[in-house]
Amino acid sequence: MPVIYNFFKPLGVFSAVAVGFVAMVSGAPIALADTVEKIKSDGKVVIGFREDTRPFSFVDVNGVPAGYSIDICLDVVDEVRSALGNDDIKVEYKQVTSDNRFDMVESGEVDIVCGATTNTLTRQEKVSFTLMTFITGAEMLLTADTQIQKPADLAGKTLGVLHGTTTEDTLGELISDNGLDTKIVTYDNHDDGMAALTDGSVDGYFGDRVLLILMAMESENPANYKLSGRYYSHEPYALVVRRNDDSFRLMADRAIADIYRTGKISEIYRKWFGNAKPGNLLQALFVLNAIPE
Repeated sequence: MPVIYNFFKPLGVFSAVAVGFVAMVSGAPIALADTVEKIKSDGKVVIGFREDTRPFSFVDVNGVPAGYSIDICLDVVDEVRSALGNDDIKVEYKQVTSDNRFDMVESGEVDIVCGATTNTLTRQEKVSFTLMTFITGAEMLLTADTQIQKPADLAGKTLGVLHGTTTEDTLGELISDNGLDTKIVTYDNHDDGMAALTDGSVDGYFGDRVLLILMAMESENPANYKLSGRYYSHEPYALVVRRNDDSFRLMADRAIADIYRTGKISEIYRKWFGNAKPGNLLQALFVLNAIPE
């Protein structure tokens, strides 16, 4: 696992349930959110995961979902087993995308999404979120010889971004607010975006800083890339659950708070981020969300 530098400091070149649905009543769908009852009935928790958000959620060499968020979710499953007094509750994984993840939670196809999802008020109109699990911000990955330092430098440039994300919205607002003639190209996965940056199809790739760092460090030539050195947004990550389902969300929050209170989060963090020291904001998140029982 590559060492990740303190991503809350500027970086230069990278060298150094379930849901029972009453289908249609008087023309309007009514959703009854009860994930705990669904889990009791099905005997399993269905975890939604992304395969392209390493180290939060990805598929390992054995073809098994893994990552920082997956580990936290597995603790949530343990809490569910304990609360229901049933150690035989299984885990089922279903792949989600940036476009369909909220729909799959809302429809009951998955019970919880474990990835790199930003909690926003607009998204809370559709789904709900657990306690925060990570915090980062939108940044721009550039090739080492690219001279982009401030928003005005984006004029006439082409930028890539993952489709269906808060970073896509942030980039659009940045371009609009500054009246720039910048072209935005969206991608379905980070690998395609990274390839476009490498071959020069785009001048920069926009995304959450911690993910960009890993993408660069895991490339063939990390020294060929650098960050812009500027945050463009605030991205608080959390796990995604259904709205109006307090019982299941409480189970998830109880598991996450316990991870913080007991210090287990340090073990999980080191597993996925090596010896990189968490930034001050992330350390504060761990303390503030260690809610007492």
